[in-house]
Amino acid sequence: MKQPLILLVILLLAQSGMGGAQEALSLENAIALALENNFAIRIARTEVEIDRNNVSLGNAGLLPTLTATAAESRSINDARQEFYNGSLIDRNGAKSDNRSLGVAMNWTLFDGLAMFSTYAKLRTFREMGELETRIAIEDNLAQVINAYHDLVQAQKNLKAVEEAVSISEKRMQIAEANYKMGSGSKLDLLDARVDLNEDHSAAMRAALAVANARIALNRLMGRVADFDFMTSDSIRLQGDLALSVLEQQMLSANQALLLSRKNLSAAELANKAASGPRLPKIGLNVGYNLARTESQAGFIKSSENQGLTYGLSASYTLFDGFNISRNKQNAEITVRANELRLREMEQAFQAQLRQNHAQYRANLEMISLESDNLTVSR
Repeated sequence: MKQPLILLVILLLAQSGMGGAQEALSLENAIALALENNFAIRIARTEVEIDRNNVSLGNAGLLPTLTATAAESRSINDARQEFYNGSLIDRNGAKSDNRSLGVAMNWTLFDGLAMFSTYAKLRTFREMGELETRIAIEDNLAQVINAYHDLVQAQKNLKAVEEAVSISEKRMQIAEANYKMGSGSKLDLLDARVDLNEDHSAAMRAALAVANARIALNRLMGRVADFDFMTSDSIRLQGDLALSVLEQQMLSANQALLLSRKNLSAAELANKAASGPRLPKIGLNVGYNLARTESQAGFIKSSENQGLTYGLSASYTLFDGFNISRNKQNAEITVRANELRLREMEQAFQAQLRQNHAQYRANLEMISLESDNLTVSR
């Protein structure tokens, strides 16, 4: 049983990249690779381009629309026409052709400031999309950092287990020697063999954990799962962090809070736009038309008309079933709801920050104590 276990451990170590020449990967390099290759980050960067393209004067309704129309029709009729003067027109298969060509421009000059609010909302949506992209990047980079540290911890655990295997092998050798010399019992030998097998099993589990952690990190960096590399054998720690500084940075730079503030800005713009229908709407229209008709029956053989048309239009909603007032009230409620969401989020992040800071300080003290214990144990 001993030999198969040893061979399996060696195989897992080889597959997990613990032997041979390997690429040295620092945490900074892992982050750089994720920024370049991580699929979630690349998708987020692609999607924000839609929000950027949507910010245009035409999409907000600030530019005129220009349309061109063309039509042609033909008819064939049998016509018989009698007049009071005694004349008669009797034609079979009389053809009639109608052709028209026109260009028209329509431009909304004023719509209660709704189009200006729409343009402002489009810019806000673009900024919100960029914030969502940064959130996606931060979330994925946090996963990369955690995966890197998990791999470092798995490698250190494997190293510790390997040392335990080495010690158990020496104990096994001593137990065998004692048993052969008659100074040790077979029970001691069997106990040593059981301990060695248990350590071999722990080594296999540790090697598998290293392989899985490496696969997870490769996925987050956008690389093939079996790409071989090695990481640092330690994790750098920062000293005590000032809570007041962290809180100030969180309130000013936290992407989720910034996104919530943009949501509030969008709600305020929608509230302004809700008052737009209470004002008149004014539009400008300009057109040029050309029409020609040819007929083999009737009074006129052919006719042609061309000319310019232009005018202003104005409309005002006198009553719409109180829908304008209802929409305005709903917009104001939405603003208040977004204000409450922002305050709730700020409070939740402040509480979470204090909890994390307290846990961080406690962990620093525990690391110091464990370091002292390690020195004494050695």
